[in-house]
Amino acid sequence: MGLYIEALIRTDPERLWDRTQDPAQHQRWDLRFTEIQPPCPARRAPPSGSGTRPGCCPS
Repeated sequence: MGLYIEALIRTDPERLWDRTQDPAQHQRWDLRFTEIQPPCPARRAPPSGSGTRPGCCPS
């Protein structure tokens, strides 16, 4: 099962891209989220078998 949503937005692609890259603006117009936090900066891959995926923050 899938969900498809389409919305018409009156703006140019550059402005839309800028808004989607700013977490404060993204949270304002994307009501699916109450809070959006940017991902952690990329890190080097952990040693094999450590259980942590590269680029993920530890919980």
